[in-house]
Amino acid sequence: MATGVWAQDGEPVGIGSGLTPIDFATDAGPQVFLLQTTPDEPTTLSASADPADFPYLVEVRDPRGNVTARLTNVIASRLTLDNSNRSYEITVIPNDPARAGQVILDIEGAIEPETEVEATPAPVEAEPVGQAQSAAGEIACFVSTNSRVNIRREPNVDAEVVGLLTVRTQIGANGLSSDGLWYGVVMLDDTQAWIFGEAVREVSPCNFN
Repeated sequence: MATGVWAQDGEPVGIGSGLTPIDFATDAGPQVFLLQTTPDEPTTLSASADPADFPYLVEVRDPRGNVTARLTNVIASRLTLDNSNRSYEITVIPNDPARAGQVILDIEGAIEPETEVEATPAPVEAEPVGQAQSAAGEIACFVSTNSRVNIRREPNVDAEVVGLLTVRTQIGANGLSSDGLWYGVVMLDDTQAWIFGEAVREVSPCNFN
């Protein structure tokens, strides 16, 4: 199970030692974490996927923002960070938007975050991305996400990306696609767009007719 994880509004998620599984729904975007090393011992980081062939990239950036390492499921590797007291940014990227899967980070020797909460935070108040009205119909509810999810022009994974729903930001929904897999959402310019249903959660009940 995940250990040492806490949430910050608009900021990466802090992560400590232990196994941290990260779930990616279809069409989900990258997730970003902060890792604090300790001067007492080296900090090690490795990654694996479930299923094993789920394609991903783990990118590690130092405090200056420089990429210091990349881990993938193509090249099995284990990264060792020097003894220090530095904060590294860990970005986990799913490489195939058409697939769902899980990436498991295995960390040893990291400093635990000061405050721990559940890995899946409860919804918080946020400015909605959408307007209250759309040419396609009135908003019925609001949806949010625990990751980053592409907003597309049409309800399919090959459609143009017209926006990005970020962590705990809300957007108004006004219906479902004909196959029931995509939420219709309203952009800031009052245009219709779509977001994959498995990648979001309903903040308020969506009682679509």
